[in-house]
Amino acid sequence: MEEETASQAMDAVFMELGWCGKYQLLQLFQILLCIFPLAFNVLSVVFLSKANNHWCREIDNVTGGVVWDHVTNITYGECTVTFTNSSITSEAMPCPDGLVYAEPADHSMVSQWGLVCENEALADVSQTLLMIGMCVGAFSFTTLADKYGRKLFHVGCHLGLLAVGVAQAFVPTFVAYLPLRFFSGRFSAGSP
Repeated sequence: MEEETASQAMDAVFMELGWCGKYQLLQLFQILLCIFPLAFNVLSVVFLSKANNHWCREIDNVTGGVVWDHVTNITYGECTVTFTNSSITSEAMPCPDGLVYAEPADHSMVSQWGLVCENEALADVSQTLLMIGMCVGAFSFTTLADKYGRKLFHVGCHLGLLAVGVAQAFVPTFVAYLPLRFFSGRFSAGSP
């Protein structure tokens, strides 16, 4: 009986306060300010890993490995160059002089770091590390926030996310980018 009266009393308080006032809208706005950077962090891989059409660069000089006698046709593919000679035999080899991209190479990490052909699967590794970092951060930061206070870890994780995000923008190699992606995920999980 007491539970019903306590529940009815709370309902009466909520009815008196109203469901959506200025304070609730302000709180919602503040929460959304924190959530937007996290959403961009997770969804950024769509733009960072944008596919860039590519093909083998035309061969300028005669290189080793191919017998140039009787070569009648050279076909440039996305990842290989195929040589056909007069006896209708073909030999394919990886692009000896590198790749040419349809768009400038710095438009995506795929073309900037050569994550095409045999390295194509490496582009997905960055998103995997982000998710692993989020799992590690969810376990570690939530426990620490309960113990030492939420504000400290909320602000600290946002500052860490800012620092890692700036570092990601200027990192020169894919190998150096991967740990930053992991820490980006770790700080993302501790931010909300």
